[in-house]
Amino acid sequence: MIVEPITMIDVHSHILPDLDDGSPDLTHAAAVIADAARQGVQAIFATPHCCDGVYNCRREDILAEWQNLCEALEEESIDIQVLPGAEIRVNHDLVERFDAGDLLTLGDAGHYLLLELPPMFIDRAVFEMMNRLKQRNVIPIIAHAERNPMIAGDRIWQRNFSFWELKFRSRPAV
Repeated sequence: MIVEPITMIDVHSHILPDLDDGSPDLTHAAAVIADAARQGVQAIFATPHCCDGVYNCRREDILAEWQNLCEALEEESIDIQVLPGAEIRVNHDLVERFDAGDLLTLGDAGHYLLLELPPMFIDRAVFEMMNRLKQRNVIPIIAHAERNPMIAGDRIWQRNFSFWELKFRSRPAV
C-alpha cells in the first residue's frame, strides 16, 4: 500500500458545531473545512474547549459531534481527514480525569493531550502535572503558548520549560 505523506495538519481548530465558540452549525463547519482542504490542509483536529468553566464538553459529546461532522463531510465529498480531540484547560484534577478516561487525546489515540494553560499558574505544579502525564506516555502539547503572559517573553520560564522537556523527553518508554 502506498501512503501519501501529509503535507499540512491543523492540530487545533474549533470546528465542531454547538460545543464551544467555534462553528455554529454543520454547514459552517463544512465550509471552513472545505476551505482548509483547498488551501492544502490534509488533516485537521477538531479540538473544542474542554474543562474551562465555560465550555465543559464531555468526551462522549465531542465524539458524537465529530462523527456527525465526518458523515456530513462524506455526503459533501469533502476530502480531508478530520480527527477528534479537545483543548483541555489545565486544572488541579487533570491527571485524575485523564486516568478516569474523561479526557480526549488528539485523535483519541491516547498519546497527545492538547492543553491550555491559565494566564497565571504555579510553575512547579504545571511541571509536576506534565511529569505525571509523561509517566503515562502522554505528551502534553501547549496550545497558544505565545499568548500566555507567563511564557511569552519570560526567558526564565522558557529555560525551565526547555530543561523539563530535555529531562523527560529522553526517558525510556514505560
